[in-house]
Amino acid sequence: MPDDIAIDDDLDDVEPVGDEAQLYEHFRVVVDRGQEMMRVDKYLFDRLTNASRNRIQKSAEAGFVMANNKPVKSSYKVKPMDVITIMMDRPRYENEVIPEDIVIDIWGNYKGRVNSLGDVLDNKNENITAVLPGGSTDKNLSLVKHGSVIDFGGNVIGAVMPDGTVIDVNNVVFGRTLSDGSVINQAGSLVGEIAEGDIVIDNADKVAGYVDLAGNVVSRDRTVIGRSLSGGLAIDANDNILGRIYKIGATILGNDGKYMGRLAPDGSVISKDGKNIGYIKNNGSFIDLDKKVSGYALQEVAKNRRN
Repeated sequence: MPDDIAIDDDLDDVEPVGDEAQLYEHFRVVVDRGQEMMRVDKYLFDRLTNASRNRIQKSAEAGFVMANNKPVKSSYKVKPMDVITIMMDRPRYENEVIPEDIVIDIWGNYKGRVNSLGDVLDNKNENITAVLPGGSTDKNLSLVKHGSVIDFGGNVIGAVMPDGTVIDVNNVVFGRTLSDGSVINQAGSLVGEIAEGDIVIDNADKVAGYVDLAGNVVSRDRTVIGRSLSGGLAIDANDNILGRIYKIGATILGNDGKYMGRLAPDGSVISKDGKNIGYIKNNGSFIDLDKKVSGYALQEVAKNRRN
């Protein structure tokens, strides 16, 4: 990617742009000289790791996608040296935290988020239903399932992110999850399923295994090595503590409370631009590349943050 890209791929809550609306730049890229002509929605979809093509198209319909400072439709063909921007009707927030309680329909399309009361809110913050026990609703909507993704040969091929997209081992988005836990690629073909949940980080700050849907802790070769307990602990067959459980894709905050990145399946922390910036210790502390304590895993703030 060019160095002048500033990414903010939160395209929710889009409303049509009025003539007098003040807009703020959230994303900017200058198209490479050798770029072939391509629809702008596909061009952006390939570059925004947390935005679906449908959300990009809605943003274009609302007038937020621009080429050379002019609003364009999704069908606009980008050309070499075009300046493509995404403008929003609100300032960019550097410390936005990606929500983890996302609701999708049976096809994996985003339909809303869950508040602290269990209500499902749509893009206009209107209450459309509530989450029932088990994570379903009365409108064929479900909470996004999280965890590692395996293909039909049992091989781990990626992980589910908080917004329901699926990334591979190189942190490149290649598909999305459906409400039943199946995973499809960007062409809509079934490629696997969510079979493992959170990761277990041991006392040596290494990933000891993964928690499957039955609550067992399994190693990389899928051997059961223990089980999970309430309170975020995992134990082995002799009831010795294996480590602490962390959610893949968990938000990592800096010591100043600002968003730093997300937890990858291998225990590393990946920044907004896809770079490895450190790792998470067993106690939830974020260690940067200079080996300094620079933050913490959000899910551990209340009861387990130690340096």
